[in-house]
Amino acid sequence: RGGGEPALSKRARHKKNKAARKLQAREQAWAGRVAAVEAAVDAALAATALPQQCIDGAIKFRRAVESDLDSLFALVEEFAKVEEQESALQITADELRRDLFGTDKFFYSIVAEKEEEDLVGFAFFSPSHATWLGRTLYLEDLYLRAAEQRTGAGKALLEVLARAARELGCAKLTWQALSDNEQAHTFYEMIGAKKTSDWISFQMDKNAIDAFTKK
Repeated sequence: RGGGEPALSKRARHKKNKAARKLQAREQAWAGRVAAVEAAVDAALAATALPQQCIDGAIKFRRAVESDLDSLFALVEEFAKVEEQESALQITADELRRDLFGTDKFFYSIVAEKEEEDLVGFAFFSPSHATWLGRTLYLEDLYLRAAEQRTGAGKALLEVLARAARELGCAKLTWQALSDNEQAHTFYEMIGAKKTSDWISFQMDKNAIDAFTKK
C-alpha cells in the first residue's frame, strides 16, 4: 500500500460512526431546544403591548443577534460600572459570543433598541428546571440605561419574559434582587412576584470549584 492514513478496522469504523451519530443527534436535539425557546420569545414579543412612553421614545424589543455583540458587551461593562461591580466582570466579548451565539448556546437575550441609537438595555435569561415543579425560566439580569427607566420598559420586558415562560410551559419565572433594594422589591411585588425568604443562595466561584475538585 502507499502512504497516508492507515485503514480503520471494521470495529473502529463502527465506533467512529456511532460517535458521529450521537454527536449529530445531540446537536439536533440542542438545535430543537434553541428553536423552541426562540419561538416562545418571538410569540411573547408579538403579544406584549409596549407602554406609550416606549412608543413615544421609539423603543422596541427584539431577540439579540450576533451583530449586537459589541453594543451588548459595552452595555454589560456599563452595567458593571453602574452597580460598582467592575472588578467582578470576568467574561470577555469572545466568551459572550460563544455562550450567546455559539453552537452550544448557553443562554438567551432580549435587547431594548432605540431608533437611531445603539442598544439601551438587555435581559439575560435561560431555561432551568425545578425538582418539584418542572420547567422554569431564570432571569439572570435586566438592565436599562437611566434615561429609559421609569418609562414602563422594565415592566414590559418582564411581561415578555413572563409570556415566554408561559409559552414554554414553565411553572415559574425566577430572578434575584439585592437585599437592600427596597424600591425594586416594591415594584416586583406590585406586578405579582413574591419574595422567597425561606431560601438562601450559595455559590462557588472558579477558585472554590478548583479547590473542591482538586484531587
